[in-house]
Amino acid sequence: MVTTQTSCSKTSNSAHQLRSTPSFLSSNSLHPLVRLSPTPSAHISHAVHITTFGCSANRNNAEIMAGLLAEAGFLIAETPEAADVLVINTCIVKGQTEAKMKSTIRTLQAAHPVKPMVIAGCMPSAQRDLLKTLAPHAVLLGVKNTTAIVTGVRDALSLTPEEHPKEHITSQHELKLGHPVRRINPAIAIIQIAEGCQGSCSYCITRHAKGKLYSYPLKEILSQAAQALASGCTQLWITSQDNSCYGHDSCTTLVELLTTLATLPGTYKIRIGMMNPMHLRPMVKKLASLLAHEKFFSFAHIPVQSGSDRILGLMERNYSVKDFEDIVEVLRSRVPQLTLATDII
Repeated sequence: MVTTQTSCSKTSNSAHQLRSTPSFLSSNSLHPLVRLSPTPSAHISHAVHITTFGCSANRNNAEIMAGLLAEAGFLIAETPEAADVLVINTCIVKGQTEAKMKSTIRTLQAAHPVKPMVIAGCMPSAQRDLLKTLAPHAVLLGVKNTTAIVTGVRDALSLTPEEHPKEHITSQHELKLGHPVRRINPAIAIIQIAEGCQGSCSYCITRHAKGKLYSYPLKEILSQAAQALASGCTQLWITSQDNSCYGHDSCTTLVELLTTLATLPGTYKIRIGMMNPMHLRPMVKKLASLLAHEKFFSFAHIPVQSGSDRILGLMERNYSVKDFEDIVEVLRSRVPQLTLATDII
């Protein structure tokens, strides 16, 4: 099972409920694997339980991990009690979230002191030394090493008391497309379009974990979307650390990607995740036209973070309160039914 929890505080709106309502992925209610190996290795029968926290991208990482483990012959356990190995897919977007991660790790270690543990996600990438103290016997798997989950679990299972646990933490970006997935919701395909961002926010630890922007190839994204629709998905959730800067490193744009996605055949809706006002400003009119299209949810997540220009300056957000207001005015005028989500620190 993959148990998901969200840890980011958002404004109240119906679209946000899609993000914050816990979903569960179990062996009895799984969407079929996107890709299956013909016959899993017969000698592997260990069960793995995954607990995941945070954003849509992190939820998709958990889906990928579950898919890869199942393809390798591992069982996906419904509870930690039924598992041989515990995987915690972490998020550290803010201080409260970090405290939740520490509490979860301590709780699971206390309840299951002899079970091997793998700690994955942003926390190993940004807070390795903290985890070496908090969970000295856990295998660490960085956020850019999601696809190494099978190796990580095998490392955890083979670890002896005399050995130091292995770490899989690299700075090289990882393409999170084209892998087997077990979807948390069979109707929703979460599609990551990039890793990292172009921001320099003074308060953000996530950028230290995910690094600079790496936009995934448009062709690969389209292939992933087409495959998801063919498998029965009716919603495409487009996600990354900052969707609005997609393509800035590869001579394309978010608008080009979304326009092309909307040409795929089928009955479906596209939901666009978080967009930083700094990068959204130049394309807001084109984006508004897309949001008015029948293939798109009338939804936008645009984090303002503060209503003070002075604080925004200290945050190094590179936009003003008026910039945010202007963006909202354009969107509201062209998409009257728009549901707007934002973040405020």
